[in-house]
Amino acid sequence: MAEITWEPLSRLYLHPLNSRSEPPPAEIELLSESIRTAGLLQNLMGYADPEGGFADGTNLQSRRIGIVAGGRRLRALQLLHGDAGGDVEVPVLITFDAATAAEWAGTENTARAALNPADEVVAYRRMRAQGASPTAIARAFAVRERHVLGRLKLAELPDLALEALRAGQISIDQAGALTAAQSEDAMIEMIPRIIRSAGGYSSMSASQIRRELTLEAVPTSDRRAKFVGLETYTGRGGRIWADLFSEYTVLLDPKLLDELFAEKLEAARLQVAAEGWAEVHAFTGPVDYNLIHERYGARLQRTPCELPGPDAEELDELQARAEVEELGQEDLARMRDLETRAEGDYDDAARARATAFIRVGHQGEIVMEGAWLPREAPEAEAGSGAVITGKAETIPQNLRDDLRIIQTLALQTALLEKPELVLDLLAITLNADVWPWHRPLALSPTAQTLSPSKPDETHIDARLARAIPTDDRTGKADLTIALLSDVQSLGRKARNAAITAALVRTIHTAGSDFGKALAARLRVNPRNVWHPTAENYFKRLPMGMLDQIRDELLPHMADEAQRFRELKKAAKAAELHRIIHDADYREALALSRDQNAAIDRWLPPELRLPDAEGPAAIEEDAA
Repeated sequence: MAEITWEPLSRLYLHPLNSRSEPPPAEIELLSESIRTAGLLQNLMGYADPEGGFADGTNLQSRRIGIVAGGRRLRALQLLHGDAGGDVEVPVLITFDAATAAEWAGTENTARAALNPADEVVAYRRMRAQGASPTAIARAFAVRERHVLGRLKLAELPDLALEALRAGQISIDQAGALTAAQSEDAMIEMIPRIIRSAGGYSSMSASQIRRELTLEAVPTSDRRAKFVGLETYTGRGGRIWADLFSEYTVLLDPKLLDELFAEKLEAARLQVAAEGWAEVHAFTGPVDYNLIHERYGARLQRTPCELPGPDAEELDELQARAEVEELGQEDLARMRDLETRAEGDYDDAARARATAFIRVGHQGEIVMEGAWLPREAPEAEAGSGAVITGKAETIPQNLRDDLRIIQTLALQTALLEKPELVLDLLAITLNADVWPWHRPLALSPTAQTLSPSKPDETHIDARLARAIPTDDRTGKADLTIALLSDVQSLGRKARNAAITAALVRTIHTAGSDFGKALAARLRVNPRNVWHPTAENYFKRLPMGMLDQIRDELLPHMADEAQRFRELKKAAKAAELHRIIHDADYREALALSRDQNAAIDRWLPPELRLPDAEGPAAIEEDAA
């Protein structure tokens, strides 16, 4: 029976059954250093061969041990301890059976037990500290260099993470994802969230961990990154984090990326403007067709071009193939080129009067989004060419997006009290012959986003949440029939309320002319669901706009205007917040009742509604 015993090095020799070739001396030196720093992480395997002789020449128990598996470790130990290490004892699994010894020698490479990843990390880290390169470490441990690089990446983890990895409380993938953290504090904060509970496992996957640790980072798949290019980004000092454990790579300086994106987009806009357009605008985000329709008249059409016979036939053939098969990259590019040529070009005279629009596509390419002629009314025409980031070009895009969300939330909240009107909107959606984006309800059904990026002082009616809970039955075969029973048990009134709320959640045209007119007739007041604060509004505005708002809120205090203009931006935002929210502050300003009422009614220009047409308020039809 084989058992592990501790044997002196003087009793051990390399047995002929050991199938390994003579390793390079450099590898033995590195392995020797590894054993010196990390210890012998795996025992040797030996055969008490009768032909191997006796240590003292007589005693059977002193028979010399031939190492059949672990020859590199034996050489490294002998190098480490030298002539003076004969009495040093090392663990050896010994057999007295020749067949067993031959089996060990033949299966060592495949049967060797893998080291715990945490032990690997420690061993590799110590060898690197001694000056060994990843290539040398890979040779010493007979592993791939990429494997070593991955383990060395884990060497950045705090001891708490390595202890959890050694204990099996986190997986190697989760440990690798932790390296996405930009500080040790962030790593340590994440570890308790992913440690496996007793008898269970962490619910956080490696990809979830990476996403949470790089929330502010931008993936290389982002259109901005593709448009700018990694070479330009890194050339300007941009930092990149690449995960050795996956294909996940992110850009760590989003502010720099946005600056480079704006620079390159402006250069592209000027290049398109050189083609002879009256003006060229560039959208930083999705195309805002509502804005275009508000400012411009008819869309400029291209003059079609008749392709030569062979090109026309080729285009027909490519388009026919595209309907039944997926074209290769070369054929797809050729088809698009022919289609673009067939569309023709714009008339030079019309081009000189029109405004063109461009954007950046998903693959980082410049996309021409058409051109529009000016309206006849001069006041409807836009000013000089610019990059469009909002309806008022001076406010940030994310603030503009938040104000659109507030518009939708305010309109949806008002419609909750008008179930008959909601059914009228449903009739329009299902029957009117209008473009899908002009239909009042986005019926997929698709609930709209109602929480802005800065949610403070935003109040969402509980009825706008899902009205029929599914508990833990989601995804089960009996879900639909179970929900039918739930709905039928609600009663007609509660069921109708659930239908009303569900339809209201799909309202998506609050920012359109129709949405604004509907909100005006409903007397929608955004202040019922949202209040401007320093964080959600004022701090996000340019300095000049803060001065204008202060003059609008306190027009009678012109003598204080100059003092306000000399304040820093944060102080201005804080003071405007106090004017809106602090009753004691207003009392100290000795404001009249009418002045207080005006402040309570104040809204950003983007949330103000036109005067209602028709009835002062929409009345519900009789049931």
